[in-house]
Parts: sequence; structure tokens; C-alpha cells
Amino acid sequence: MSAQDLIEQALQLPAADRAEVAAEMLFSLSPDESLDVDEREWIAEIQSRREEASRGAVVMRPWSDVRADLLKDLSQARAE
Repeated sequence: MSAQDLIEQALQLPAADRAEVAAEMLFSLSPDESLDVDEREWIAEIQSRREEASRGAVVMRPWSDVRADLLKDLSQARAE
């Protein structure tokens, strides 16, 4: 299986599962002791968000919906 095949399969997963896969892949790149403070804080944030998603504490939305809302808001802000 190629990396592209794996990526395509992973993109078919629900958002919470994709977040978990992404976090695990990031964590596998370098040991914690070699990370700087900003990287540790980012990893802590990712872990926190992953836990919230796993608990169902947040509403997950498809990126396409979020992007459409952002573009709409940006368009409205520019029109003002």
C-alpha cells in the first residue's frame, strides 16, 4: 500500500477518527524530549481536542462546511 492509498483511505474516516490518525502520525515523528515549548503546547492542544471529540463534547463539522462559512463571513466583512 502506498502512502497515497493510505491517505485516501484515512480521508474516508469520520472527522474524529481522522483527527486521531493525524495526531498519532505527528507524535510518531519525533520523541517528546526533542520538541520545543511551542511544539509541546501544540501537541497538548491536539490531544485535548482529540479527547473532546472522542467524548462527543464538540460538534464535528466537515471541512467543506467550515470553509464555506468562513468564505461567506469573509465576503460579508469585505462588503461592509
